[in-house]
Amino acid sequence: MAQKQIIDNRMKHSLLFRFAYKCAEQKARGCKVGPRCASCQLNVSRYTDDIREAAMIQTSAEMQQQRDKIKNEASYENARASFIRWIVLLAITGLVIGGCIWRNW
Repeated sequence: MAQKQIIDNRMKHSLLFRFAYKCAEQKARGCKVGPRCASCQLNVSRYTDDIREAAMIQTSAEMQQQRDKIKNEASYENARASFIRWIVLLAITGLVIGGCIWRNW
């Protein structure tokens, strides 16, 4: 019975974390619900009686969403820098080959 209770608590926590993460994503993009969070279906406190648990889950989801956002932005910047490096390399290679062809003409 205790093992089933632990599994049920983990599943509940995982589901609530997903709700909280989606809520944090919506807040980052500009939530349409606005100040009426109590009526939102993604509000974690609607699904648990423990206010502290709801606050902890919401806070950890918001922190994870911020970490993911920073990681995605860094990944985009790395891809952009790599693309620029390849363009510069191709331009230099084109200039060298063009100069060699021009010189041998």
